[in-house]
Amino acid sequence: MRASYHFLAVSASVLLLQAADADLILHNGKIVTVDRNFSIRQAVAIKGGKIAAAGTSEAILKAERGTETRVIDLKGRMVLPGLIDAHVHPLGAGLSEFRAPLPPLDSYAAVQSYIREQAKLTPKGQWIVVPRTFPTRLKEMRMPTRKVLDAAKEHPVMFDASYVWVVNSKALEVSGIDRNTPNPPGGVIVRDEKGDPNGILKNAGALLKGLRRTKTFSEEERLQALEAMLKRYAAAGLTTIGDRAVSQGSVALYRKLRARGPLPVRAVLTWRLGSVPPAEEVATVIRKSDWTTNQGDNWLKFGAFKLTLDGGMTIGTAYQRHPYGVFGKQLYGQTDPDDRGQRFIPVGKLASILDAARDKGWQLTAHSQGGGAVDALLDAFETLDRERPIAPTRSHVMHASFQ
Repeated sequence: MRASYHFLAVSASVLLLQAADADLILHNGKIVTVDRNFSIRQAVAIKGGKIAAAGTSEAILKAERGTETRVIDLKGRMVLPGLIDAHVHPLGAGLSEFRAPLPPLDSYAAVQSYIREQAKLTPKGQWIVVPRTFPTRLKEMRMPTRKVLDAAKEHPVMFDASYVWVVNSKALEVSGIDRNTPNPPGGVIVRDEKGDPNGILKNAGALLKGLRRTKTFSEEERLQALEAMLKRYAAAGLTTIGDRAVSQGSVALYRKLRARGPLPVRAVLTWRLGSVPPAEEVATVIRKSDWTTNQGDNWLKFGAFKLTLDGGMTIGTAYQRHPYGVFGKQLYGQTDPDDRGQRFIPVGKLASILDAARDKGWQLTAHSQGGGAVDALLDAFETLDRERPIAPTRSHVMHASFQ
């Protein structure tokens, strides 16, 4: 019995000694801790992927170094904490340049030049798509209209500005969109002073006929694009990213990469319910999913559940508390003086959807650019909070670009 106790005591001491050893020590440098006092230390010990201690080189080497510890002499160099980008879309970004780099479109003239070049390469009658460009990137600092895109007369043209698309005269013609076409549900056909469509379509792309916006990529190409983008993030100093709009398809890609080993950066995934079904069906959609907040591991896990409340900040569809007014006409080509942007989900339906997600254990958020959308989301949070506290979910507002 004494021998057994002796063995346990010796084993415990060895385990404790091993537990005290750091995996990595960086010393003789400037360690920017970003603690409460923003202190700078000479050395840092890392254990199990986490910072175990920071202090003078002498103290850290004496207390944390073991026989298996890797030790790096910084020779006076600085060590900064890894950077976190909380809102990126790596798969879309990677695929956008997977086969060819994006053209530098910084003016109407550059856009027209691109359209003319594509017209030479594209059979007549087929669509030309101008890669995603926001009016704030253009020297003119405003949305183009169909006349600008009429650089191609025999091809329908679509200018991609995310929640807003602009099309040329040929596109309107082949799609049968004219002054008598009503606005689609949730969408707007912007019209000129005479009542004719000026080419700007807000959330009304479904009216376009024959347009194939998405290129076809194989699963391996999608994997390559995602991995390449994650490596670019790592090379820029990022250690964690928040992918703010994953679907079942993109989650499967992440999991395949993770199965191969550690990712280039840690990834926290936000599940965005893109096309929102009727509120009474949402609970079933969420319940059938096996996802929830914090599910995963240190390299890949789920963060929040996301809805899209309004449109974009740079394209005049963010839902505001007040009309855009003159500014909206100058920058976005709006002709309705009462235009406040677009809100996609009614307040009552919003609270119901978020409540279903909360019941599944999700952190909650929503794309809310304009002040009106922020108000709607906060109202929904307040409704949920009256039933039971929402603070434990650590829910939040996404964007909040306008007051």
